[in-house]
Amino acid sequence: LKLNSDGAFSKERKDGGSGFVIRDDQGRVIKAGAGGEGFLLDTFHTELLGCVVGLQEAARMGIAHLHIETDATLIKAALESDEHRLSAVGGIITEMKLLLATEFIPSSNISVCNRICNGVAHTLASHGCNFPSGHMATWEGVPHEIEVAVTSDLAGMNE
Repeated sequence: LKLNSDGAFSKERKDGGSGFVIRDDQGRVIKAGAGGEGFLLDTFHTELLGCVVGLQEAARMGIAHLHIETDATLIKAALESDEHRLSAVGGIITEMKLLLATEFIPSSNISVCNRICNGVAHTLASHGCNFPSGHMATWEGVPHEIEVAVTSDLAGMNE
């Protein structure tokens, strides 16, 4: 299975949303989620929240092998080094590393994709911006208003 995640950040309000989507090998959505967050530091913070919530959900579902895909190169770098260990978001990164080490088999990996390939997660993160801070919703599949993004992604897979 594959996890895509993303974050949306408002610099003016210091809030935003995060989103994730878990898909099977045919691109079908197994689980999706979106949430609103307040008191955010920056875009990297929202990107991390989308990824950690997606990892937590995959672990709850009992998924052992997971490919993680993000459009944020900083997430990949943070998970592969200790550079951000003492930063303000170091706790989130530590939690992600712990989840990866204890809940998923070692062959699970992370890759960086083009933003175009992360459209569903991006749409979910934008959707999460409409939620109150601290509110998270998950779906078996995706909400109706996100279906267009899924259809576009699936059409792109067949080209």
